[in-house]
Amino acid sequence: MGALLHDVGFAALLLSVLRKKEANPPPLRALRPDIDALHEPASKTVTKLRGLPTELSLIVANHHHEHTGNSVRVTAMVNAADYLTQRFDAHILGPPDEEGMPMSACSNPLSMVDDRSLLLGLRDDSFDRICSEAEPILGEVMRD
Repeated sequence: MGALLHDVGFAALLLSVLRKKEANPPPLRALRPDIDALHEPASKTVTKLRGLPTELSLIVANHHHEHTGNSVRVTAMVNAADYLTQRFDAHILGPPDEEGMPMSACSNPLSMVDDRSLLLGLRDDSFDRICSEAEPILGEVMRD
């Protein structure tokens, strides 16, 4: 559930901009840095408003940060899912930048994923094996 909902704050923030109905709203390109910076607390707000468990709210509110205690393994899975979407070009893309390239969402460096893999008990080659097995499946799913 945490992996599915961790970026729901992006949608919530975009909806709030739309609901303001300003005559000349700022372009998405201008809003993108703020939306990226605020998506974690916005995700927490959405999960709390929907009455979801507090631990889930804490996970989505801090999915780019170090965790301790009960949520550390779940957050490691969320970080790994983020990395996989990025690796397979299935991550959230923003509006084009000044050069016309889509702005990327938050990213997880491979070093973070390596740390998280250790928390999940994956051996060095396990994550690479998962990626190689997932790649053809994801290619087929994303084509549809």
